[in-house]
Formats: sequence, C-alpha cells, structure tokens
Amino acid sequence: MTDEPFERERVCYEQNCETFRGLNNIMWQVPVIAMTLTGGLWYGVGSMPLDAVVKRALLLFGAIGNVGLVLVIIRTRTVMGAYLKKIKEFAPAAFVEPPPSELFWLKDGGVRTTMSLLMLIGAFMSFLGFLFLPCIQQ
Repeated sequence: MTDEPFERERVCYEQNCETFRGLNNIMWQVPVIAMTLTGGLWYGVGSMPLDAVVKRALLLFGAIGNVGLVLVIIRTRTVMGAYLKKIKEFAPAAFVEPPPSELFWLKDGGVRTTMSLLMLIGAFMSFLGFLFLPCIQQ
C-alpha cells in the first residue's frame, strides 16, 4: 500500500523541481538574448548604410528591449524564489542553502542584480546613441 497524500506531494515536488530547472534555464538565456540583441543592433547601426531615422529607431528598440529583458529576469527570479520555498518545505533537511558571500552585491539576488545592471548599461548606451546620433553623424 502506498500513502496517496505522500505520493501526491512527491509528484508535486518533482514537478516543482522540473519547473525550477526550466526557469533557471530561462534566467541564464536572457543575458545571452540581450547581448545578441544589443550587439546585433549596434553592429547594424555602426556598419550598415542606413538612414539616420532607421538607426535611431534601432537604437531605441535596443534600449527598450534591454529594459524589457531586465523585467523578465526580475520576474523569472521572483517566480523561482516561490518554487524554492515550496521545494524547501517538502524536504527541509535535504535543501541546500547557499553559503554566505564575501562580496556584498552577491548576497541575495546578486546574480540577478549583476545581470540586470549590465543590461541596463546596454540600454543606457543605446539610448545615448538614440539621443546623440544626429550630432555624431554631422
């Protein structure tokens, strides 16, 4: 005989772990998408014979895209935190707590913060290009 409530909890635990793994993959793919987006747009603006209006639109899109991806990373990490809480509730003795970091920005949410900061810098640089492109091309 199996304990049906325990089996249900075990299946939910396994599914939560699988979902967490999927969210973790998304979180690590977002910066790669941001770099590809930003780098591709900057390459196009810098090397292709495009009208200034098109170049400015591409730079603005790059800025908006990076800000949007920062929001995606923040939301993904928030949802991951909820899954971690449920995973820990099922088996607290088996849950692995990360050791404390000596670096102040790598404590809670440090990876998310670092990735977000870098993407925001990319957004800021794209926005500066959007603002000052007409000045640079003259």
